[in-house]
Amino acid sequence: MKLSIDQLILKAKRCINDDNHFEARQIYLSILEKSPNNKRAKAGLDSLSTKEKSTIPEEKWDFLISSYKKGRLEDVLDRGMLLLETFPTNITLLNLLGSANLSLGYLDEAIDNFQSTIKVNSQYMIGYNNIGVALQNKGDHVNAIKHLQNAVLLSPEYAEAYYNLANSFKKQDDIDAAILNYKKALEIKSDYVEAHNN
Repeated sequence: MKLSIDQLILKAKRCINDDNHFEARQIYLSILEKSPNNKRAKAGLDSLSTKEKSTIPEEKWDFLISSYKKGRLEDVLDRGMLLLETFPTNITLLNLLGSANLSLGYLDEAIDNFQSTIKVNSQYMIGYNNIGVALQNKGDHVNAIKHLQNAVLLSPEYAEAYYNLANSFKKQDDIDAAILNYKKALEIKSDYVEAHNN
């Protein structure tokens, strides 16, 4: 018997109440696969991501953030990977690991982390932007542009994504598209120094 969307939403909520976050996430994702604009499924997925973030003990988060800010990126990766075993769908953790990998030049690992964020939440524009940046660092501007365009489609006021998009267009010698995207970044954030300098 096929369940209606209302029944699936209720089932996902019951899974959350039973601390079965993985199953709840799968239900929300299946709803969004068939109905990409379903607001209740999007809200449920966002709520689930927030709930998962809050389940990581505060002292562990504090250690990760402090280590990241101090440039102790290998510590972030070591401790973060251990936490990832328990919290495999935590977007904030995945993004932090991706950022640490990116900073260390582990581009394939960074891309894997960022791709995991958008598998968890296909509406996570930061994940698309960060994949774009990692691809830029690999010199793959064609695919970087695709991901960065997804980021600005999901969040039309995302100045950083327009800036990164402009950089890839510039590397592709598409100067008109680069200028257009630098201008868009500046329209959104007039004090965007990097965009001014291009």
